Amino acid sequence: MPVHEWTRVTAGTFHHFHNAWITELCNALNNGVLSWEYITNEPWQAPSDRPLTLASYCARIPITAYVEPISVGRTLPDMPLFLTPDHYLYVPLEETYMAAWRGVPQRWRRVIEPPSAPSP
Repeated sequence: MPVHEWTRVTAGTFHHFHNAWITELCNALNNGVLSWEYITNEPWQAPSDRPLTLASYCARIPITAYVEPISVGRTLPDMPLFLTPDHYLYVPLEETYMAAWRGVPQRWRRVIEPPSAPSP
């Protein structure tokens, strides 16, 4: 399918499509297009206290993976985004996550955030 002429629709329509496309790209990468085995034959297991994983890949030979285990409740680290095999910049994950969080309605914040500890 050729690239569509997105200037014919509202910005919100394109934004919705763009977000869906990013999700589909992520799904394709996570479902076998780019697997850990593609990077290395060495097994890797996240620590049990940090079961979530952030990864950044440098597309050089050999491919280099920068892996950062995290967990719910931890501050997000800055991660490298490679523009070329020799040039990268750090993406401010915590800062941008918090900026996006400011837009989450209170109704959903109450669902997502852990309950506050009762006052003594």
